[in-house]
Order: sequence, then structure tokens, then C-alpha cells
Amino acid sequence: REPGTTRGREATTVKFTGTVEVSGGVKLSASDSVKLAVDDSTPREIRFTDSPTPTSVLINDLVIAINLAFAKQVAQHDGRHIVLTSSVAGANSLIEFAAPSGTDATAKIFGVKPPRSYRGTDAAPARIIGDRDIKGGANLSVARLLQIGVNGKPPIVVDCAARAADASKATPQEVSEAINDQLKLSVATHDGARLTLTSPTAGSASQITLLPFNGHDARVRVLGDVLSETAGADPKPAVIEGEIIFSSPVNLGERRTLKLSVDGSRAVEINVAGAATAATILGEIIERINATFPGLASATATARLRLASPTRGVESRLSLLPVRALELIEYPPAEVGFPAEGQPPLAVRHGDSWTLANLGAADAHPSVVLRAPSGVVGPDLVNRTTGQRVRLAVVLSAGESAELWRDPEAGLRAVIIDAAGARRPVPPSKILAGPLGPHVGVPFPREWPLSEGVDETPATLQLHDPLSDALVMLRAQKLGPAGNRIRVSVAEAALTEASDVDAAEDGQRVRLTGRVQGSAGKYRLAGAHGKPVARLRAGPRVALEEHAGRVVLVEGTAYREVGEEVPLVLVVGRIAALFDVTLRDATEPGPAVEETYAGVVLAGGSDSPDSLVYQINRGRPSPARPPSLLVRAEEVEKAAALRLPRGKSRWVFRDCFGPRFDFSKFAVAGEQTRFAGGDCIDRGVFDLSHFVREPPAPDSAVFVDTNSDPPLELRFHWAQHQPGAFTLNLPADLPERFGGRFDEARFARGASEEAAESFAGVVTEPPADPDHIITRVNASSTLVKVTANPVEDVPAGFAPVAMPFRRPVHLTGGAEGEAARVYLAEKDVPGFIEVFAATPGAWGNSVTIAARKAGPARFDVTINFPGARFENARRVVLGGEELPTLSEDVMRPGPVGILQAKAAGVRANVSRDRADASSSDNHH
Repeated sequence: REPGTTRGREATTVKFTGTVEVSGGVKLSASDSVKLAVDDSTPREIRFTDSPTPTSVLINDLVIAINLAFAKQVAQHDGRHIVLTSSVAGANSLIEFAAPSGTDATAKIFGVKPPRSYRGTDAAPARIIGDRDIKGGANLSVARLLQIGVNGKPPIVVDCAARAADASKATPQEVSEAINDQLKLSVATHDGARLTLTSPTAGSASQITLLPFNGHDARVRVLGDVLSETAGADPKPAVIEGEIIFSSPVNLGERRTLKLSVDGSRAVEINVAGAATAATILGEIIERINATFPGLASATATARLRLASPTRGVESRLSLLPVRALELIEYPPAEVGFPAEGQPPLAVRHGDSWTLANLGAADAHPSVVLRAPSGVVGPDLVNRTTGQRVRLAVVLSAGESAELWRDPEAGLRAVIIDAAGARRPVPPSKILAGPLGPHVGVPFPREWPLSEGVDETPATLQLHDPLSDALVMLRAQKLGPAGNRIRVSVAEAALTEASDVDAAEDGQRVRLTGRVQGSAGKYRLAGAHGKPVARLRAGPRVALEEHAGRVVLVEGTAYREVGEEVPLVLVVGRIAALFDVTLRDATEPGPAVEETYAGVVLAGGSDSPDSLVYQINRGRPSPARPPSLLVRAEEVEKAAALRLPRGKSRWVFRDCFGPRFDFSKFAVAGEQTRFAGGDCIDRGVFDLSHFVREPPAPDSAVFVDTNSDPPLELRFHWAQHQPGAFTLNLPADLPERFGGRFDEARFARGASEEAAESFAGVVTEPPADPDHIITRVNASSTLVKVTANPVEDVPAGFAPVAMPFRRPVHLTGGAEGEAARVYLAEKDVPGFIEVFAATPGAWGNSVTIAARKAGPARFDVTINFPGARFENARRVVLGGEELPTLSEDVMRPGPVGILQAKAAGVRANVSRDRADASSSDNHH
């Protein structure tokens, strides 16, 4: 069978949803009743009204009557149906409908007729039952090994014939005892003929992993062609399946490292070489990988390596990264603060301004920390240079701070930090950002005009969807005051039936429209009449709870789960609110011009046909409609409000009119300070503030004195891209010409023949001879040692070298924790001479040995090691601290470092993996 994992099953709880809609109530009289039993309770007969004549009983009253009868919450409703839920799990979970003594109303309320009962199931362990009858014994003389993993632990290689008196006729009892002994768990049982593997625990965490062992797989012999079942049919894990078929061992002597990143984690280098590096088998590779990432690696039925992420869905990721990589960073970022580190924060009041200087090679996006010792209402930062502003529509209590920054993927984000350091996020609806000018949140209940069109300036209006990371700027095509007469209305989109999803295949990418329903992590998409279309699961950076109750467009991957009330599951990759937008120009004389854009995403990308910007600027292909005659539209990223352009930029602080802790006075001498809350009343700033704005505009302004306000504290931090600089990061694994690594490489003995270790006239027998190679080499060599006695066999992956031989031969197989080796043999002499490096490590692979004939049965053995230069690789790349002084030396062909390759005045920084960052070389 295919290698795989069988999982257990969680205990189930009974949940019954009525099949008849009762949203409009049910006609019942005093004689109508139902009889219910829930879990271990006795059946209870329930009446819903005392009226002798049929009267309408509302859905809420039905739920209340049921819960009162059981004195606990048993029933609830979804707006259309009664839902009964058991409070226990397992076989004791029960919902039963019995025949009442009065008139039976069960079908009216629940849509079923008694008697009927529904019972849960207990948690079950993972179990694999063999279909091979081995009552007469299984032939395990050759294929006798299994790889078995229990409950997520790395698979263990098990010898199924370890307890067998005769491996060719292993009995079920012998096989099960062998498996249990080696796993140290009671996993294997039998019925006298068939073998069963059962996890010692129950539930979804219970699992049995069964993998083949390359070359000696006993799986089919003892279990037969059994099926494997993988829990969870919806999101699939990320999988990498190799193309190499391991029909024979592979030589990993030169390259033995894989660099893996799982689910976005930090990449890890894994040595996957086996005990015999030159003859590594697939099972050893799998074992090495799973020792670092349990359960990640397995073998396919065609003997290929398969890597599968432990998670499922769009967050599941696997990355195979190059071990050697040069990383070049042009204009490397450097952290900059304003005020500078060690300086007091900037103290500002409403209307104060200051200048920020970005001296980098590119624009930056600062993070801002604002502290309010006496509290503040609606702090607002305005960049006069870019014409952008960002306001937090929140109240900061005395001593609280707010931090605002741009997330590259999620847009503007903010948190409030209390005096104790606890952080709470600011909802996106409370972050108002965009260009200066009239703006309004959507949807809104009536028409709203474009405004501020004067002379050659077009009238504008910004449309803000709080849950979008961009806004839409509308500009009138007519310049001057004429554009002020254009009216805009934005309403929630009229919901039509969701797209037909019956034909959606498992794993297919789909687009659906509907209303998000649910709460507490359980959400679904419903059509126009409330009929559930799909269950929703959030993908990365998708917050379904923020869209609850809204009409939306969702895109994602569809999966199907058999047996569910709503079988379609949609893993949401994108979600956006839908609106109906109308533009109207009632300019006199002539008929009014009206344009309608139904079911559009406000800010869905200017190249997306379902976005408002696309349809206004380009029209709509189906049904065909030309571009707008009234306005042009532009998407503006809200995070642009924090953009810090190159050079100097002028900033202004504003806030809303509100009291200050320990500063404001209430109801004194006929004056009154209002408490914070409601719409923002901005203290006017000339050439910035808007006056007499009405809802739904988020703010308006008044002129009041602000000179005596207590100050707030501001700090800015940003990454400034350094001009005339670059950073080069070197990998840890570099060719020898870059120099050896400390504590890994060794110094050379020298280039001359005399520098090598020489042993003249050695013999290979008899062992007692004082010139025996074992005695001579072990007595004085500092490079290698020889096993005390000749070995009978050469391990897999090594080939013996027949003596004599003049051309030097390298030792092989050296790695971390493993010594490089070579095996020498002489004709007609039994056994093999095992020569191995004095200490483990890859350095031993550079040791060479030669055995020249010196006479009858005598050899001159030479052992040498070229070693490594201990030069600093970063210095090699830099090319020295000083450039050649003579122009002819500069122009002379040859290798140069980056100091010589770059123009003067460039800052170069070279670092290397696994090297101390503080020792990086910096040169100008």
C-alpha cells in the first residue's frame, strides 16, 4: 500500500438542526407537545402555550420553553431552525424524540417524526488491520523490517522476525511480540491469523505511521495491501516529492547537507548522510530528516523521497534552500531615531510643527510612538510635505501611549499601550488615513457631494472602507465649482444568490459572494435567503470576525467534507466588502446624469475588474459599459500617510477637543469642558482644518485656544537606506581558497615530501612483526590511526584499495562526528587494514595515503595532509585594507576584492554565516 498515517477519531457530540423553518413562528395550542430526552436525562414532555386555540409561538419562545424544561441550555436557533446540542461527548451523547401523550408537534417544530434518536460515538484510537492471513506463518527470511511511528514520534525500524524461531515461518504471536518489544509499547495484536496495529491512545492525536524500509520492507508480508486514511479532507499539506529513485545507495561524500524551512520557520541545515556516507540508503536519509522535523520525511511507493508539511492549507509551506548563497544588500538599512537616542522626546501641542530629515537613498516609513501624560482625544499627524494625514480615532487615558507603524503586508497598524505596558490593538475602523481633503466612511445613508472644487482644481471626495488597506479618491472631470454638484451614494451591495458551487471540485479555486454569518471562530457564507453556501476558514492575514454580517466577495480554495450539513469548506485567501455605488450630476439645464456600479469592491486593485476604480476608469466589459463621464478614480494606500520622502518634510500635530486629566476643569464659572467621545471636534489649524462638516464625515473643527494645553511626547523611528553602501553576506560553506574555519580546518604540514609522515618498509603480516603497519602508524602518526586488528568486512560504501599503489588515495566519509576512512588490502593476506583520521570531521577527507612497493611483502607508506589557510574569508572578499598605489597594479589582470571593484567613497560591509556579527569587516 502507499506509505501513510492512520489517525484516530475524536469523541463526537450530537447536534441536531431542525429541517423545518420556524422563523415566522409555529401555530400551536395547549394540546400540542413534544417529548425529548437529552444525554442521560429522562424524557420530558414540553408544551409551548396555554392557549386552547392555535396561536403563533415565536422561535425565541420555542427555545425558551425547551431550555426551561431541562433547566439548562439545550436549544438555540440560527434565525430559521431550532438547534439542539448535547452537552457531553462520546456514546453518552444522546438526543431522542419520543411520542408525546398529547398531540404530536415534533414534525411542526423539528421536521422529524418520533420515535427517533441520535447518539454520539466514543473516541477511537488509530488502527491498522492487516488483510494478510499469516496463520500458517509469514516468510520473513528476507523482507523482515518495518518502520513504525506511534502518536507522532519518529518512526522506528522494527525487525518483525526478531522473536521468530524460524524466520521463514514467523507466527502472528512472534511477529506481534517482536513489534511490541522494540517499540516498548503494546501496539501489535492478532486474532490468530491477522495482525492489527493499534495506538495506545484515542482521539485525533492518536496515529500510527507505517513506512517501508528500503530493501527489507516487511509491510506487505505481515499486513498485506491495507489502506491508509488521512484525517482532514479539506486543506492539503505542502509536499515536495523527489525525482530520484533510490533503487541503490547514493554517494553523499561530496554533498551531504539539506537546508530546509518548514512552514516559514528558520532554515535548518541537516546532514542526511548515512553511516556509510558513500552508500547512503533512503531509510537513513528519512531518519536524519525526521530527527530534526518529526514526521516530515517519508518514502513513496516508487522509492522516492517525499517531504510533507505537518500543517495543512495555505499556511503550509516547505522550502528547499541553497546551502551556498551570496546575499548582496545594496543601500543597507540603518535604524534612525528622532529625537536621537538618548535625547528627550519631542514635546508637542495641537498645531505644533517640526521637521524630519530622511537622508537615505529611498523613501522610508517611520513608526511613531506617542505618549499622553494627561490623555488625548483623536491624535492626528499631518505631513504637510506629502499632503497626507493619519488620525487615531481613539481616546488615550492619562499615561497611555499609542504606537503606529506600517506593516508591509497588512498596511497601517496601531496599538495602545497602558501604563503597565499591556498592549491592545486599535481596530482598523479607528485608523483614519489618507490625503488632506473631504473624506467619508462607507456605507452611508444618503448622498454626499464632491467638494472643494475651485478655479482649476477639481472637486474631490475620499471613500474609506475601514477594513481595506487603501481608499478610493474620486476627482470630478469638470474643473472648478462645477464638480461640486456631483453627488455620491454608497450602500451595502444588494445580495443575490451566491454562485453555483455544486460543481466545485476538491482543491479548486473559487469566487463566491454572500453574507458572512457566525461568531467565535465558526463562520459561513449565506445566500440571499440565508441559505448556507459554504463554511469559511480563514487563510493567512484574513480576519473573518471583522466581516461578520457584511456582504462580501470571497476567494479561496474549496474542499468537500462528506457527511456535513454544509459539505463545502472554503479556505479564504481574500475577502472584501461589496458595495453599490451611484454617481449623479444634476447640473442644470438638462437631464441628470446617473451612473451605477453594483456589487463592486471599493479598493480591490486598479487592475481588478470587480473594483470600483477599474469600472470607473475603464468601464465594464460585461455587460458592456463605457468609463465614467463624471469622475476619475484612484486607489491610495492608507499607509502612504506615514511615508517619509527623501530630504526634509514638515509635520503638524493635531487632536480633538477634549478634557485633559489633572488639567481641565468642569462646570466652573459658567464654563464647561465636555467629556471625550462622539464625533471629533478638531481645534482649527489654518489651511488644514475643515469646518461645518456633517456626519458621516468623521470630523469638523472649531477655533479654540490651545497654547495652555499640556504637551504630548513623540518619537519617530525608521530604517534609513544608506547611500553609497552595500553589505555582502557570505555563506558558512566556502571553497578552500577562502580559508579554513576555526575549530574545523587544520594547518597543513607543508608542501615538501619531508613534511609528510613516512613509514618505510612496513608489512601487513605477521601481526607480531615490529614493522607491522598497525604498530608503526599507531606509534607515531598524528594524522591517522589504524584499527588494532584487521577487519573481516568492508562496510557498504567503501571499496578496498589493493597494495601497492603509487597514486595517493583520499580518506573518505569524514563528517561531523564521523572520521574519514580507507581500507587497505594485500593479496593472499586475510582481512582489511582500516585506516581512519585521528579525529572526526570533514578535514579527514583531505588526508591522502600512498603505499609503494619497497621489496618482497614490504611497503613504503606515506601519509600527507594539505591543510587549509587560515585566512579571513571576509578579508579575501574585501581584497585587503588598501588599494594598490600604482595605476599599473590596479589595471593588472587578476582577482580583486570588492574594495578595488567599487568606486572610492563606497562603504562595504562583509559578513559570514555563523561568524560573530561584531567581527564583520567595514571599509570605506
